[in-house]
Amino acid sequence: MEIRQIKYFLAVAEELNFRRAAERVHITQPALSRQILRLEEEVGATLLLRSNRQVALTSAGREFFDRAMRITADLERARLAAQRAVTGQVGTLVIGYIPSASYVIVPQVLKYVRMFYPDVEIDLRGMLSQHQFDALLTEKIGLGILRPWRRIRGLVTRQIISEPFVVVVPEDHPLAGANDVPLQAFARDRFIMHARQIPGISLTYDVISRLFDDAGFTPEIAPESPEHMHLALGMVQAGFGLAVVPRSMALVPMPGIAFVELRARTRRSEIALAWHGAHDDSGMAALARHAAEHLEQDLWPERPSA
Repeated sequence: MEIRQIKYFLAVAEELNFRRAAERVHITQPALSRQILRLEEEVGATLLLRSNRQVALTSAGREFFDRAMRITADLERARLAAQRAVTGQVGTLVIGYIPSASYVIVPQVLKYVRMFYPDVEIDLRGMLSQHQFDALLTEKIGLGILRPWRRIRGLVTRQIISEPFVVVVPEDHPLAGANDVPLQAFARDRFIMHARQIPGISLTYDVISRLFDDAGFTPEIAPESPEHMHLALGMVQAGFGLAVVPRSMALVPMPGIAFVELRARTRRSEIALAWHGAHDDSGMAALARHAAEHLEQDLWPERPSA
């Protein structure tokens, strides 16, 4: 019994006319009749009653029709599942992410992943950018949300956000909530800076350092500065100093702190999606393109001037 014979039978059973069924499946009417006869021989039962004027299903034909419909539906689902598997749209997608993006950017990107890969299970792994590069190359993760601080052969990287920095201050700071403030206004404050020596975040450290250079002063650095940027908000809340962070971190609700928009916005924080070039497919590229086009608007519906 062949799949094409089942499809031929279904066409005749639905049309109840051999000529129309033959046109539908793109074979001649005599060839269709021969295939139906062979099917009935293999089944061992008459499935169709034929006359010059009418075609009707027998009781065996009606039973076979119901089961044949389920078979073809299962086959179509299997075909679609196989196609999705080829493009990574089923199974588990392991996603690495930088901790500083975990509060706001990662949840938003996961919404986009659901749009483009509705049938995948997501496994999240927090890791620094350098570790993500290594994990992508060894295929321990399938997608990275990272800071694109260098190009890696074999990986595809697409920037999804480029945002200015803001200053995190205690809520009782004189400039709390202010906009268009020059960084020089904080020259007498102490700042929390994450460690420069950690691979994968040194670029952000360097960009923030250049912000201070542009402002013409070297800040006092709190000795209690954490290793990772995402801890800076809690350190400000605890009274250890101020911090310069990407604007998206200002969307993190936390009592006791406020954010100050800076006047100079030439230095920016960038985050990208990255994946292995061997698995580059239209779905992943479309995901990255969608994130690049919509992420900032989704984070700030009333887009602030950049």
